[in-house]
Amino acid sequence: MKFNTLKYLTILLGITPILFFVYYVLQYTINVPYMDDSLYYTNVLSI
Repeated sequence: MKFNTLKYLTILLGITPILFFVYYVLQYTINVPYMDDSLYYTNVLSI
């Protein structure tokens, strides 16, 4: 089987934007608590 450099370079260039987008989203998204602090905030707001 012959090693085709252009094929693997094309695959790498196709995957690179996807990996960059996933990294960017994970790096800069805000961590909003969903259920872990709900009881605390409910007690604070009900006072």
